[in-house]
Amino acid sequence: MDGSNVATDLRVELTMNEATAKALRQYGGEVAVAEALEIDSPEAAEYASGELKRIAQHKKSLKAFYDGFVEPAKKIIENAKSFFSPADAALTQADLIIRAKLTAWTTEQERIAAEQRRQREEAERKARQEANERAAAATAKAQEEAAALQRQAEEAEQRRQQALASGDTRGAAKAAATVASLTEKAASTIENGEAKAQEVQIATMAAVPEVEVTSSKTKGFTLKDNWELEPITDPRESLLALCSAVINDKRMDLLAYLSYDQSALNKTAKAMKDQTMIPGFKPVNNRVSARTR
Repeated sequence: MDGSNVATDLRVELTMNEATAKALRQYGGEVAVAEALEIDSPEAAEYASGELKRIAQHKKSLKAFYDGFVEPAKKIIENAKSFFSPADAALTQADLIIRAKLTAWTTEQERIAAEQRRQREEAERKARQEANERAAAATAKAQEEAAALQRQAEEAEQRRQQALASGDTRGAAKAAATVASLTEKAASTIENGEAKAQEVQIATMAAVPEVEVTSSKTKGFTLKDNWELEPITDPRESLLALCSAVINDKRMDLLAYLSYDQSALNKTAKAMKDQTMIPGFKPVNNRVSARTR
């Protein structure tokens, strides 16, 4: 409805006529009448039954009085709704459209950020692998060089012992100096190799290119997980599978997910009466009072 073509100043006055006011006063006194009623004979019971019919008729009259009394207000309210409903619907639709677009954009940004994180982690993994390989190579080279120096030291030690055996003290001293020098060089080579391996690791990791991760956050809007269960196939098939799990697998914890509809059960009992046959239930006739003409 176009708001420019209708009046926006809506007013209504609810006026109660004397007949309605009189009926309301009368109906308000019915509790005292009911409390004073004594049922101690068939005639009194018959009278009480008549009172129930009269009260039922009063309730119908009361509803008619009420409907007539508030009808003008209802029309005003309906007219008021017609003014605001289009705008409310438009705002709701606009909200849904923007949320859908923001959801799509945020989801894409999260995908981009996840891919960027994957690329960064892959680059770091490759860099660590390369750093470990280069460090291992540097360590192996140092150990190989140290082993060669150690062999030379062992050969010099043999010459020293031979010189001692032949009484060549000068030759023995010279060989001992060579052994000490070669042993020191071998130890130094190992230390230098370990230091070189550490430097290679640090330098290789430092050379990893920085991959910037895009932020997927938008101020005032966020997405949160909303897990739900949906039927795998037909809902009825899923319900049968649930029942089968309860019965065959003794999954008593699943009973809470089986719908219990007492209203539907009672409707069946009213139709089938004592012939109702539903597993786990028995028909019971809980009689209630009913009005008669």
